Amino acid sequence: MIFIAMFSLTLNLLLLFLPPILCQPIEETVLLKSVVISNHSGPLNEHSLGTYFDRVGDLKIKNSNISDLSKGTLKLLSQLQNLTISDSSIQKTEDDVFSSCCPTLRVLRVTNWKDMEEEDLRGIGTLPLETLSIDHQNLTQLGEDIFRNTNLKCLSLDHNNIKYLSNAVFDDLYQLEELSISWNDLDELPRDVLAPLKRLKTLKLETDRFSKFSWVNLTYLPELTEIYLTKKQMVEVNLWGIQEKAPKLKDVYLVGNDGIVTDENEGPTIHF
Repeated sequence: MIFIAMFSLTLNLLLLFLPPILCQPIEETVLLKSVVISNHSGPLNEHSLGTYFDRVGDLKIKNSNISDLSKGTLKLLSQLQNLTISDSSIQKTEDDVFSSCCPTLRVLRVTNWKDMEEEDLRGIGTLPLETLSIDHQNLTQLGEDIFRNTNLKCLSLDHNNIKYLSNAVFDDLYQLEELSISWNDLDELPRDVLAPLKRLKTLKLETDRFSKFSWVNLTYLPELTEIYLTKKQMVEVNLWGIQEKAPKLKDVYLVGNDGIVTDENEGPTIHF
């Protein structure tokens, strides 16, 4: 079932109330802004999308079983800026369905795409993405080239069962300002994995697996202003010397654990 959540439609005015000089046909235009496809079963193609979907700016697919998704279909969405896929099963007709598909796409959010695998993200480097969120997927590790040629500013990889991060996985993310890799299966954060992120401002590492955290876990991050390390298993946070690694760091969030031992220092504010 396809719901149009928001649209603007220019209607013909009643000619009865128009002066004679203005009694001309008014061209009908439809500018769809937001469309939600919910509980839909079957293909997602030109026929099912309808006439005006080339004007959609925001598309949400949720609770659906899409039997056919192709690059051709995505190319019809020539004005698409935001795409969200959640709680759905989607069968692609080609491996690189995202490659050069959407010239205006800025935000891609994927949550619980039931059939998604890492190779389904091939081609995202050909998109002008600024925000990418891949949450609640079973991506135990990420290939080194998955984010190649991207210009992301915001990346979320929460709840993905990630066990391992290659030191090169974030190498192309020179523009990244916010990174969230919370609630994964990482026992530690490889220090060098963050080395390319010289513009990073926000780092979210909420987890139940870290028991200690210190500046040794960080590489030099000149723009970092806040870190989220919240959760109950954290028993010690040592920020001695942190200003050498993160001179602009102002806030460390440890909300939810009053039993953490912290060293006294003149560094960032610690929020419990």
